[in-house]
Amino acid sequence: MVQRSARRQRAVVSYPVYHFTDTLHLPWIVESGELRPNLNRLKGIGDIEYLWATTNPDGDKTARALIKRSRSYNAEDYEFQKIQVVRFTLPSAGFIPWRDIKRKSTWTKQQIEELEATDRKFFGEHGQVRWRCRRKPLPLSSILKVEAKLDGYDWRPIKATRRYCHYLTNEFAGIMVSHIHGFDYYSTLAAMYRENGMVIPIYELPDRDDLTEAFADLAEDNWTGF
Repeated sequence: MVQRSARRQRAVVSYPVYHFTDTLHLPWIVESGELRPNLNRLKGIGDIEYLWATTNPDGDKTARALIKRSRSYNAEDYEFQKIQVVRFTLPSAGFIPWRDIKRKSTWTKQQIEELEATDRKFFGEHGQVRWRCRRKPLPLSSILKVEAKLDGYDWRPIKATRRYCHYLTNEFAGIMVSHIHGFDYYSTLAAMYRENGMVIPIYELPDRDDLTEAFADLAEDNWTGF
């Protein structure tokens, strides 16, 4: 009886899942108050909308933030410590394993094999079995932990609240800032486009002129710093 109870307790142990992003997206996520499903174009399968996570705390090579860090066109932004990678630790409740997504979907076996083969070939990702998907947004109040790391450094806990992630001046200026361990990380909404009824934002580092103008506005307002 005791052994059966112990087995039952082990069976209900719930392990966390991890969602990866970066400081370009972090303040906008905090402003929205939730992690939202994104529109993803998956080769062979088409457009689907999920909040993606993994059981791998080191990340998934197909995560957008990790792809951007490895791409040559903006890898130096990470190397020069202008951007940090951010890891959300999430409760697994509401996330569906990839194997169940495949079984319940209308995708063909060939479509799924093409998607997984593409990830292995172009991203070197072989951990699809660790993927987890969620259809609904996840409130930030449900988040277990938020951490950030600079390239080459370890993960460190951060405070992902509106006190630490907010508009630099006002929402019309379009520049947000995240205060992390004594340093400021900036992000601006560079563009927006509409696809399949969804509005897709593109976030980038603000250019020097925009930052200079924003700080001039702060000086006029007698801003005394964070």
